[in-house]
This record gives sequence, C-alpha cells and structure tokens, in this order.
Amino acid sequence: MLTAEHLRKVLHYDPATGSWRWLVTLSNRAVAGSSAGSLRKRGDITIRIGGVEYKSHRLAYLYMTGSWPADQVDHRDRVRSHNWWTNIRPADNSQNGANKPVRSDSKTGVKNVAYYPDKSKANPYVAFGQRQGKRVWLGAYPSVEAAAAAAFKHAKAEFGAFAHA
Repeated sequence: MLTAEHLRKVLHYDPATGSWRWLVTLSNRAVAGSSAGSLRKRGDITIRIGGVEYKSHRLAYLYMTGSWPADQVDHRDRVRSHNWWTNIRPADNSQNGANKPVRSDSKTGVKNVAYYPDKSKANPYVAFGQRQGKRVWLGAYPSVEAAAAAAFKHAKAEFGAFAHA
C-alpha cells in the first residue's frame, strides 16, 4: 500500500490548484518536473504509481493528512477533476450521495421530487429523501417548488453541508 512518505518523495501536490508534478523520473511518461495525472471518462483524474492507478483526490487526502480517507472523498463543487484541497472532504456513502446532482432521467428536473398525476390531482408532486441509507417519504405537494423545498429541508437536516438541491 502506498504511504504518504513515499507519495511525497515521488510527487508534489499543490493544494491551491489540485495539480500534481513528478519529483523524480519513474518512466518515459513520468518525468521529473512534468505534470502528473490523466483525465478519465467519468471526470476523475488518476495517477499511476508503482503500477497501481490511484484517484488524485484520494492521493491529495493522503498527501495532506498522512493517512488514507476512512471511506470516500467528496468534491464540494461536484466536479470530479477539481482537486484543490479546499474543494475535497472526507465523506461516507450517504454524504457523498447527498451532494450528487439531479439524475438525468428525472421527469421534474428536481432532486428527490417525482411527479405522479394519477395518484392525486391536487398533490401530484412527491418529495422523498434518505435516512440511514433508506428512502423516506416526505409527502405529496401541489407544486414542484413546494416538494423541492420539503426535500431540500430534509436533506439539510440529515446531511448538513453535504446537502445539495
């Protein structure tokens, strides 16, 4: 397993920009002074050290704290390639999920709000949330705005700074 000590010997991390530079030449691709990392399809930046590929936000956590994150690393602005130190934070699965954007297949375009006109003509918008990894019903509302407000209020109470509309 990669240690913070070894990481600091081979790479330099700039906490202000999230960028990485090789301190030593390890291969034709990893030349001292050159930029490290490759942008992947999902938006993550990865760096290969000793034949193992690591996500750069996890390496940043190791570099800055001296230990691997206990679980996941979340990007505050939700952009996977923005790895400056003030933009990343440790998170569990629920917290990381609370910071995800609205799903692309959402019919309402609002996170945690569904539209069910057949169930109720007066209150066709349903709000839901998460509590301890389980989906919870928050009620039915007459407008998408009212349901969105209920869903966000619940997310703020459950996840604090990780909540995102």
